[in-house]
Amino acid sequence: MRKPLLRDGSAVPRIEPAERGQEVERRLLKLFDEAGWRAKAPGRRPPARPDLKIRRAGRQYGVELKVASEGRSDRLIPLWSQAYLELSRHADPGQRLVVVAAPRVSERVVAQLFEFVARNAPEAAAGVLDERWWCGGGALFG
Repeated sequence: MRKPLLRDGSAVPRIEPAERGQEVERRLLKLFDEAGWRAKAPGRRPPARPDLKIRRAGRQYGVELKVASEGRSDRLIPLWSQAYLELSRHADPGQRLVVVAAPRVSERVVAQLFEFVARNAPEAAAGVLDERWWCGGGALFG
């Protein structure tokens, strides 16, 4: 399920490495807000906290975000796995959303990532964000 990144149709600037994590987090917060989720970033957080928390209609998720410099499957799948393990320390099964981001991610790589998640963590939700679009799959989006 592919969706445009910004509703207003504005151009999405290239993400520079120095500010990549903060910019991606801001964009992700905006996407959740537009979809009707109450989202918040805890700010300065100890290592055992999710990057974001989202809520809507009595459902709550911990969100872990990882940003890669390249959108290849051999980069994003291990990064997704690392984030999932980190999130499992402080979010219950079925309440975990792991998002990986990179400047450019092909639809083929997104499909490979979602297949990996379905096989290895079917209770989890996964998201992919790049400079052009957002795609979500798994338990939250199924």
